[in-house]
Amino acid sequence: MTETVNKKRLLGLDVIKTIAIMFVIAIHIPLFQYDFVSDNNIGVYVQFALRMISKGVPLFFAVNGFLLLKRSELTISKHYRTMLKIFLLLLFWALFLIVINLLYDKTPINRSLIIDLFLKTKAASLYTGELWFLQALFAVYMIYPLLWLSLQKERKLYYILFVLLLGFACIDELLNIMTSILDNPVYIGHLNNLNLFIHRLKLIDQYDWYVLYFMSGGLVSLFSEEIQKRKLLFTIIWFVMWLSFFFLSVFISKEKNQLFSQFIDNSSIFQLVSILFLFSVCLGIKGTNITEKLFLQIGSNTFGIYVTHQFFIRISRLLIPQDLFVERFLILLSTLVLSFFFTKTVKRITYLKRLFVL
Repeated sequence: MTETVNKKRLLGLDVIKTIAIMFVIAIHIPLFQYDFVSDNNIGVYVQFALRMISKGVPLFFAVNGFLLLKRSELTISKHYRTMLKIFLLLLFWALFLIVINLLYDKTPINRSLIIDLFLKTKAASLYTGELWFLQALFAVYMIYPLLWLSLQKERKLYYILFVLLLGFACIDELLNIMTSILDNPVYIGHLNNLNLFIHRLKLIDQYDWYVLYFMSGGLVSLFSEEIQKRKLLFTIIWFVMWLSFFFLSVFISKEKNQLFSQFIDNSSIFQLVSILFLFSVCLGIKGTNITEKLFLQIGSNTFGIYVTHQFFIRISRLLIPQDLFVERFLILLSTLVLSFFFTKTVKRITYLKRLFVL
């Protein structure tokens, strides 16, 4: 969610960030009802296909990598001040969201409860689930100097690390697919043990996919012109993979009579291909003055929208029914508008502005 590149904004990055924040809100509403195993309706299949491509956080990591890894210089002291800022933002927003939601739910507030909720902050945790992004970003920033140095000074090392991470990621996804397809418990047990064995070989484990997305942003910044020239190729590859993974998901789900959701997860090679596709399409995009201003406004406020959108989803749900897809889409739009204007308003207060800028 970094906002500048040498003080010159790139419209394509603002477009990608706008798409990303809309995907994030869509997932948290949730916009899509996609369990076609329980509801064998064509509309549910369509929503599953849309859910596959609606991943925002990988895009934010790629944008960060694009911006940070292309910098011509690295100041270590400044970088670690940024890491401190990320941790302080995590601390502030966790406490803020916990308190404001407890008040909203009319839950008695006490110090023990607040500490407990804060320490349980992770993906899908109560009140602070979206803040796992800051935890993951902090972890990636820990090795950012190594990534920058390798890309700028010893590019072969960068490529080797990227290929290794990509190889581990592909193996991990392949093993997950195989264990979902197989019926033999002995083979499944062997595959699970193999997966655990491979995980022990990793230096980077929990956030390896996000390091991969971050590094992919660096590669895009390095080969941006070539990627834009091949947008048709990336579009075809992305579309074919989308259809292939969709039908594979349907096949496995029907065979197991249980929804197979591997390809709608953040940890999927499909998300990496989606990143390359979106960058190839958006980097060279041209806009009118109106569209440029619109994407600039949203793109420069995505962090504030991100940390406040869950609360405004709760408010929007009170005002708008959720039975139909159109109604849930209206919740998405109202959440985006409310969180955007809240962010813009609070950023006018000098002492609070830093809380909304990453």
